[in-house]
Amino acid sequence: MTGRVLAVVHLGRPQGRGEVARVASWRAIAAAAGLSVVEIPLLAPDGRPHPAGARPRDAVDLAAGRVVPESLAWSTAAATAKARETAPAAVVAVTARAFTPALVGVAPVTILDLVDRLSHSYRDRAAITTSRSGALGFSALGRAHARFERHLPAGVVLVAAGWSDAQELGAAFVPNVLAVEAPLPGRSPDHDVLFFGTLDYPPNVAGLRTLAGAWEAVLAQRPGTKLLVAGARPSAEVVALAAHHGWTLLGEYRDVSALAGRARIAVAPLPYASGIQNKVLEAAALGLPQVVSPAVAAGLPPDFPVRVADERELASAVVALVAQGSDQGAAGREYVAARFSPQGWSGWLLSSVGSATR
Repeated sequence: MTGRVLAVVHLGRPQGRGEVARVASWRAIAAAAGLSVVEIPLLAPDGRPHPAGARPRDAVDLAAGRVVPESLAWSTAAATAKARETAPAAVVAVTARAFTPALVGVAPVTILDLVDRLSHSYRDRAAITTSRSGALGFSALGRAHARFERHLPAGVVLVAAGWSDAQELGAAFVPNVLAVEAPLPGRSPDHDVLFFGTLDYPPNVAGLRTLAGAWEAVLAQRPGTKLLVAGARPSAEVVALAAHHGWTLLGEYRDVSALAGRARIAVAPLPYASGIQNKVLEAAALGLPQVVSPAVAAGLPPDFPVRVADERELASAVVALVAQGSDQGAAGREYVAARFSPQGWSGWLLSSVGSATR
């Protein structure tokens, strides 16, 4: 398999749904390009760090902004040795947290997948959390990642999953990919609006808080509008919001297509968002028209067919789209099929890896 392997270095957190989706995306693109993937998780299966085996050089790199603090939790030597054993055509480090300068040179091509601006993600988490110690910790991590992003390593291919993040970081836009199944699943909506995602994730909770602030106006314009909220681990605040507003609260779901069939439109009014929102891609692939916040829209190409609305416009946008959203849903499905398929990005990967695969 020499020269036909893509080594993907990632944290390996099973609970990190965004990371799981990103690694799956790399797998799909590589398969479409005819490459094998070897994953190199940096955490043990129970989620605990492997012995770090930190070297003095790691501290020097951290002080210089060449690595981020989280990278000190895993062994640089062990990760690079595992990557080298695969004789890869390229190594991909998924987020700055999985990157070390020692990975450069392990393969002919090193790809640093920044995914999004983690400096902004940590800043947003600091603003959302109610814990003072948590806010201080997130702020410190945000500053460390901002320093890293100002001195991105030379000699590597930089990519990001979010559109605006790629522009800001000077990276190539490589989104998460997914296959659009045909035919379109049947829809028998018993609700008007759908919100889905992990329901203890602070940006999702903040999004439902925003939606709650607009819900009275939604009902004033369209009495009887029904909202379905679905996802794992609903926080106490989400449970209280659903009970107060009469929303249907559904636990963890297995089939996104069946879930999408229960609503006329989807919403993602997150005031804080980073990278590209998988829920938006999934809903678009299933033909659901969508209203999203400006923060969510920033992760999408400018011509992605969604309706963008801030807090002041949210209620009117939801009501209007419930009434007339079918055209947008079809356009979104066609857009994802054309622009977000694994086959569509396989050529980019092969051109980036180049002669190393020949």
